[in-house]
Amino acid sequence: MNDLVDIRNDEARGVNTITTLYGIPGTLRWIVCFSILHIIAALFFLATRHSAARLGFGLGFILLLSANLIMLRKKTPRAALAALPMIHATMLIYIVSIIIDTARQ
Repeated sequence: MNDLVDIRNDEARGVNTITTLYGIPGTLRWIVCFSILHIIAALFFLATRHSAARLGFGLGFILLLSANLIMLRKKTPRAALAALPMIHATMLIYIVSIIIDTARQ
């Protein structure tokens, strides 16, 4: 996602990133594919957790999917920058929910 935001700088410097190699549409496909893989892997992890983690991850999944939709609708570096805080919030929610879930055991 950061490569989308920094595409102009990477192109000017001749740096090979996913975005400079595959363009914005290709990068968006990578992001969506890895978001789906992330959710699938997280579901396996959640099988060993309790309600606090499951609730937190559910909220995180909603944020993650929303961030993906924002990027897919607009398909611009600016949209990726707007979606980035949602990705960070997702990770924070995951962390807090795992801590709460572990503390409640």
